[in-house]
Amino acid sequence: ADGGKVHFNGGQVDYIEDPYGLRTTIEYVNGRRCRVTEPGGRCLIFTYNTADPDGTSLLTKVEAYDYYNGHRVDWVSYTYTSKPSGGSGPNKMMLTGVSYSDGTSATYDYTTDNVPENGTSHKMYPLLQRCDDVRYNGPMRIIVYDYQNGFPHGFIWREKYPNIGPVST
Repeated sequence: ADGGKVHFNGGQVDYIEDPYGLRTTIEYVNGRRCRVTEPGGRCLIFTYNTADPDGTSLLTKVEAYDYYNGHRVDWVSYTYTSKPSGGSGPNKMMLTGVSYSDGTSATYDYTTDNVPENGTSHKMYPLLQRCDDVRYNGPMRIIVYDYQNGFPHGFIWREKYPNIGPVST
């Protein structure tokens, strides 16, 4: 909408040019985004160290560096834990923790898939059950989800705030 242009190379974005001709560059290693540098020279560096059993690479850290000194000015790291689907599907690596450079953190917990396990339907993916995120800028920094069993994957029945009860049904 602002007149910027996104440039693709080999099916991936390699830079974004703003209306003034300034470019934000995006670099890849082995097909994964590894660095984004804005016109002023500041950059984000992405690190992948974990893989799901299905081979999916999982982001484990993002670091922000300043232009002038090349110092790391901020970071966030992600942890994953193998969680069961509750049926015939394999365990999946699920995001269970986020740590921020300011010492705060977020945690996530999961429950088993809500779909029926039968000849035509299989429990394949764990479902997010609880989020505790101190950096969320709102009143519900803790949220709990209840899923309706026997319904399509992820059919949320209730959204709750602990010790208060449902906020939506």
